[in-house]
This record gives sequence, structure tokens and C-alpha cells, in this order.
Amino acid sequence: MKKAFKTLFGLTALAALVAGVGYAVYKYFKPDYEEEFMDDIDDEFDDDDFFEDEDSEEFAAKNDADEKLEKEAEEELKDESSFAD
Repeated sequence: MKKAFKTLFGLTALAALVAGVGYAVYKYFKPDYEEEFMDDIDDEFDDDDFFEDEDSEEFAAKNDADEKLEKEAEEELKDESSFAD
């Protein structure tokens, strides 16, 4: 009985060893797709002209229009508050 137990334990240990070595070899040779994916994303967002629209005339015109709308809204609020008095 002892011999059968030792044989069974030895075969189980050998199978675990082979599986562990196989997994280690697989992990060593498997390409790291996540790193390549992150590199592609970094390359896509590393554009130097990312904030280019801030220097354009269109942005300046839009900014001026927004400021004008804000001033008109403030004036309307002042007019409405003067009626409340």
C-alpha cells in the first residue's frame, strides 16, 4: 500500500512539475499585447498640435461671442433685479 501511495504521489508531483514548466515557458514566449496596445494609444495622443485650436482665429471669435453672451445675461439679471425693488 505504501508503494502505491508513493507512486501515485510521484506521478502527481511529476504532472504538476511538467504543467508548471509548460506554463512558465508559455508566459515567457507569449507576446505582451497590452504593452503594444498602450504604446499605440500613447502614439495617437502624443500629437504636438493637440491644443492647436486655442491659437486659431475661430477659437478667439467663439471666445468673444461667449463673453458677449455672458455680459448680456448679466445685464438681463441686473434689469430683472431692478424691477424687484
